[in-house]
Amino acid sequence: IDGEVLIVPTPSNLHALGVALLADALQAAFGDQFWARNQSFLDLLPRSTPNPDVAVVAGSKRSFIGQRANPTSAVLVAEVSD
Repeated sequence: IDGEVLIVPTPSNLHALGVALLADALQAAFGDQFWARNQSFLDLLPRSTPNPDVAVVAGSKRSFIGQRANPTSAVLVAEVSD
């Protein structure tokens, strides 16, 4: 964020499992009017385009059909660490 470069290790299987389980739990908690996106960019330009492990955005998955642009906000952003 704000142009800071971070070197991150290759995600492990445990990390992938944690991301998937968290996304499933958040999707169940927030319901169908939200989308728990895993490892997808958010468009926070001009400041940054972060790629969080999970970001919950307002709107159902189907409401994004036909939209080429990434969401510009999220109600919750999470990073997973194993």
